[in-house]
Amino acid sequence: MIKKAFEDEAMSRSKTFEWHKRFIEGREDINDDSRAGRPSTSRNVEMVAKVRKIIRSDRRMTIRELSTECNISFGS
Repeated sequence: MIKKAFEDEAMSRSKTFEWHKRFIEGREDINDDSRAGRPSTSRNVEMVAKVRKIIRSDRRMTIRELSTECNISFGS
């Protein structure tokens, strides 16, 4: 019934059961849990502007040097 009303925007049946279990176990909100590791900093407006500025000042800089300079991972 929900799938008919909301089509692709409806949560799958398995996800619905998964979230139900989480709330039964005491969860109180739907916000993401914090994760271990370095936070993603490479895809925000400030970082993009910083990378552009560095590239414009030295077009011979390698990606590895750029990632070190900006303190972002090589794969970002």
